[in-house]
Amino acid sequence: MNKKGILYVVGTPIGNLEDITLRALKVLKDVDEIICEDTKKSLIILEKYGIKKPLFSYYKPKERIRSQRILEMLEEGRNLALITDAGTPLISDPGSIIVSEAHKRGIKVVSIPGPSSVTAALSISGFSGDKFIFEGFLPKKNGELEKRLSLIKSLPHTLIFFVPGRDLKKILQYILKHLGNRKICVVRELTKYYEEIKIGYIEEILEKIGDVKGEITLVVEGTLQKDVKNQGDESFIKNFVKKKMQEGYSFKDIVNLEEIANVKRNQLYKIWQEVKHNG
Repeated sequence: MNKKGILYVVGTPIGNLEDITLRALKVLKDVDEIICEDTKKSLIILEKYGIKKPLFSYYKPKERIRSQRILEMLEEGRNLALITDAGTPLISDPGSIIVSEAHKRGIKVVSIPGPSSVTAALSISGFSGDKFIFEGFLPKKNGELEKRLSLIKSLPHTLIFFVPGRDLKKILQYILKHLGNRKICVVRELTKYYEEIKIGYIEEILEKIGDVKGEITLVVEGTLQKDVKNQGDESFIKNFVKKKMQEGYSFKDIVNLEEIANVKRNQLYKIWQEVKHNG
């Protein structure tokens, strides 16, 4: 009976090619073959460090089909390294099918930790890292996007998203509508030469950004306990409603704002009418 191979899940740089661990380099040099998303992108890091190994492409549309051959190679006793185009595999990248199936078949899976834009962005945001939730890419359809945001709007956790640059304005506008004017950290080109970091409140950031290219890591501050407590204070609610009315918000818009998420709708409507007629 052949001894089964080992599957190494290897983290690779998210930008700066020097952000690779000595252990990752050793594993990439020692394995029989490297499983990657895009062979051309993977060759950049491999050629820099003089690593010459057979490459087997493994990407989302072909993930389930190609995983069968990869599992066969592991069953045959070959040691394989699984890498992604940038960062750690399985974090909004392919790999879950092969890792899950490897466990089911009794194949050893070893983590070779490395860079991740999730933790890298969180570490420079200045927001709490005690509890955070990684949401990855948000839904593209407006209805699904609103539904997703409504599920997480009351969480005290720091929230982290991946956002295509072209969608940044739209995503920020929806977050503003459903989660309120929270403090955010927008990180672009993380660890690269033109790394860019913007920290401020959503309304402030929206005024400053133009057309954005590339992929963004967006960190959003969680609900503050003081805001939740204030929701029972009618003077707070009245002042909040008045301010939003002056900014052009409709009653329907205000109902969905995070700052007053726990206020009963009939109470809020009564205050809305009072502010509307009496100022």
